[in-house]
Amino acid sequence: MRNCLVTSIVILLIAFAIACGGSSSATNEGGNWTITTVDSGNSALNSTFNVSLVPGNCEAPNNPYPTSQGGEAIIFVSGPSGCFIGDGDIGQGSISGTGYFVYPPQTALVGLRSPPNSPSELDLMFIEAGPNDQYAVFDGSGTITNSTMTGTWSCSLQFTSCSGMSGTFSGSKQ
Repeated sequence: MRNCLVTSIVILLIAFAIACGGSSSATNEGGNWTITTVDSGNSALNSTFNVSLVPGNCEAPNNPYPTSQGGEAIIFVSGPSGCFIGDGDIGQGSISGTGYFVYPPQTALVGLRSPPNSPSELDLMFIEAGPNDQYAVFDGSGTITNSTMTGTWSCSLQFTSCSGMSGTFSGSKQ
């Protein structure tokens, strides 16, 4: 009898957790996006990326990344309300573009810092891969409202290949 009561309570708690947000509604932010970046110092570096975002881990898939200073960096976004990835090399979404900052685009990470409502705060990260384990990593933050994202980005300090680069981004869900 006591085991039945304990089992019933556990089942009710699990059902309550699922009904009250145990599964994230952040999946609405996944899908196909067109993201445009504008470099504040050189308009020739403005780019348009086509990104297919799928729910995923908040960490980049190839961690750790070698830095310009000879160390290693763990690449991640803050995503307490959900994370999304676009990386065709590992079969989780995809990223392609008409341009790039320094190297061809490899990965896009988006982390929702606040619940997926309108607007939600986000962290954005682009990772570009060059020859001989050379990487450029760009950090961004902004908001997402009604399938539109806007914000600012800058070169991550550990990667001197993009030192001093910064600008704005905007994106729309297709």
